[in-house]
Amino acid sequence: MNKFRPLRLAAVATLALGTLLSIPAKAGDWYVSGELGMPIPHTLTLDPNHITQYNVPIDATRDAALGKWQYRPEQGLMGTVRVGKNLRPDLRLEGEVSYLNIWKGEARGEDISASIPWNPAAGWNDYWRSVGGSIDRTRLMVNLIKDFPEFSDIIVPFVGVGIGWSWYDVNKISIKEKWNAVHVVDGSDDHFTYAFYAGANFRLRDNLFLTTRYTASSRDNLDFPGHETIDYTGKPSSRKARFIGRLEDGFDHALSIGLRYKFGHRETYKN
Repeated sequence: MNKFRPLRLAAVATLALGTLLSIPAKAGDWYVSGELGMPIPHTLTLDPNHITQYNVPIDATRDAALGKWQYRPEQGLMGTVRVGKNLRPDLRLEGEVSYLNIWKGEARGEDISASIPWNPAAGWNDYWRSVGGSIDRTRLMVNLIKDFPEFSDIIVPFVGVGIGWSWYDVNKISIKEKWNAVHVVDGSDDHFTYAFYAGANFRLRDNLFLTTRYTASSRDNLDFPGHETIDYTGKPSSRKARFIGRLEDGFDHALSIGLRYKFGHRETYKN
């Protein structure tokens, strides 16, 4: 675990809570929401680099053998809790905490000969296969949400933006190549996050809504400890290497659905 994680977590939580509590009571009604969702499957590239240790001498051929992975999540679930407040009829500020667990995925990798001069045609394996391990992500966000109440009394679309922090734990994600090389990545990293939202609230009662949301959130380059073993001779672990596996930057996407409850029926921001 990153030794600065508790400090960063506390800092973002304090910022979110302090911002919300600083809003005067007359600014609007408080609400809470709880949602469940799933990540939209997309390809993540893990690029091994920064080799730190071999049990045999390093040479260019063995460096090239590490290649790259592509990992595609298959099954995962995300839970999110939000606390927010209306600033005016069409504007809300909210704090958010979410947890995502991807427990099943599939992967493919480059053949170990991909960059070796005598075999320049080698490249990505042409099939995906199930792999072990999981990915966990914990996130804290502060969001500004713009509602469109003029659209309908029953359905209120919204868009929004947010900033916060994300913590990733990669738990022994591994892939075995056809040349008997096994790459394993296992570790933690974190980064600043910004996000964009779009969704709608469906009124069930005066203070109860069904809420749906699409989220696109940024992901920085993330580095995790990794190791590789390979069997050239038929003997187990005839070569080992330690390296840093980089999860390349991009955007994570997710869909979620849940309930939003507004405390009180009276809209105090209209006073």
